[in-house]
Amino acid sequence: MLRYIQLAQRDDTGHVAIHPKWKAVATELALTDEAVYRALAHLEREGVIQRNGKNLWLT
Repeated sequence: MLRYIQLAQRDDTGHVAIHPKWKAVATELALTDEAVYRALAHLEREGVIQRNGKNLWLT
């Protein structure tokens, strides 16, 4: 999941533009929706990413 986020387009502030919905990302990565959301929550808890609604930043 982290690698997917790292490869996504981002700007100088670390904002990551994830255009498809997370469910589409899950399908693309052959994961369940729940696995994607758990991975995002884990990355956020570890301080690797920050999320605010649909916005995501690499920290």
